[in-house]
Amino acid sequence: MHRGQLQRWVQVPVAGAVVLSIGLVGVSSAQATTTAAAAYNRALSDAVAKKYVSVTGTATAANFKGHVIALSGPTFAQETSTLTYSGPPFKLVAVVVGNALYLTGTAAALTDDLNFSKANATKYQNKPLLLPATNSLYAQSVNGATLASGVSDIRMKGAVTEGKPLTYKGLLVNVFSGESVATPGSPSSPQTIYVSTTNDPLPVLVKSKSDGLNLTEIFTHWGVPFLVHAPIGAVTIQPSWTKK
Repeated sequence: MHRGQLQRWVQVPVAGAVVLSIGLVGVSSAQATTTAAAAYNRALSDAVAKKYVSVTGTATAANFKGHVIALSGPTFAQETSTLTYSGPPFKLVAVVVGNALYLTGTAAALTDDLNFSKANATKYQNKPLLLPATNSLYAQSVNGATLASGVSDIRMKGAVTEGKPLTYKGLLVNVFSGESVATPGSPSSPQTIYVSTTNDPLPVLVKSKSDGLNLTEIFTHWGVPFLVHAPIGAVTIQPSWTKK
């Protein structure tokens, strides 16, 4: 869901953003002996096998900055999205447990992400809601939430090229570039994936650009288990709550 959430913010009428500085430093190193595609695919396979990961995502544009903090597991996940802009408070908390998607958000989040009418957004703000799988927004909302789905979101199509290794936060990483696959709510776009050079290579950073957005996703705590709980008393979202 994090990639889709970062992408959807391009449609929000906002103002005032801060551009993220990644701070990558180039280092001289021999190219990896394996092909770019083989090394890249191994890293993604290893990532799925870890079952758990923490993700911090940032979307910046000329007039806003969005931030996502997520925990992705095998069949469950939790994600908190906030937005810094000139409008009303924007916060959306998503919890995935199996096929169930629970959402709790401010009025602005319910209006912009779920197309709620103003009256219903005010009525149901900050209350736990269940988005049924039959809702037209379910697919793009749940996409990328669990670990396997999230890894699928950062896969690249066609040719994958490998650049010179870099250091990122003191860690030597291999750099793979290509075109991301299109996913629900996220069109294909140029993408770069930074993978650790350890014996257990894993993605540590993904950067991409799309529709005027600079997107960054940082991956940490691979394989560290966590639990999430479905909110109590969630109300099922009804089609009549949306704008006409």
